[in-house]
Amino acid sequence: MAEEQNEEKFDTKDLDYDIEFAVSAADAGILEVQVGTLALTKATNSIVKQFAQTMIDDRTKANEQFKASLSNMSKLTISI
Repeated sequence: MAEEQNEEKFDTKDLDYDIEFAVSAADAGILEVQVGTLALTKATNSIVKQFAQTMIDDRTKANEQFKASLSNMSKLTISI
């Protein structure tokens, strides 16, 4: 969905690499939160659960900062 919205906004191919990077980075951030959530719900070890929660919190904050930075710099749409 984000990729389609970006194609509508950008006519030039010069930004393709930047757009691909931003979308890939956003996807990776989302995946890290999902993996942390899975670890938090499935783990039995308290240290693993603590790490999973830290991972979720840190990556969620980073995702929000990344999204804010991109929205301040361009009209790029990402799916965070």
